[in-house]
Amino acid sequence: MHAKSARDWLTLSADAKILLTQVDRLQRFQTSLSRHTLPALAAAATVASFGEGIVVIGAASGAVAHKLRLVSTSLLEEFKKLDQEVTQIRVVVQGATVAPPKAPKRALLPVTAVDPLRQLAAQLPDSPLKTAVARLANRRR
Repeated sequence: MHAKSARDWLTLSADAKILLTQVDRLQRFQTSLSRHTLPALAAAATVASFGEGIVVIGAASGAVAHKLRLVSTSLLEEFKKLDQEVTQIRVVVQGATVAPPKAPKRALLPVTAVDPLRQLAAQLPDSPLKTAVARLANRRR
């Protein structure tokens, strides 16, 4: 017996057929976007939706949106080749969700290293090295 794929199950429903048609259309637009723009630009842009003849492309930043708007005329022509219903491209900024920068971790000096560093600093002649070693030993108080 042959197992059915997810696509087979979804095509049983009329609503699912409409959804699959829309997904296929968006995938074709995304593929076309990737083929007709620079790789870095395509990586920062996503075809978000299509409705009433308008293809909406989400850009990761304002700079990406600006570059997409510069090539939107040629993209529109390519999209029209895929689907005659396309009449317009709208580019919107969809800033990527970026986690706030984490504070850099400060490595802790083991307690067993403090005394040897102090002894070393005491043996060194006055110099930037002696100052740095003494400062390192004093960090662990």
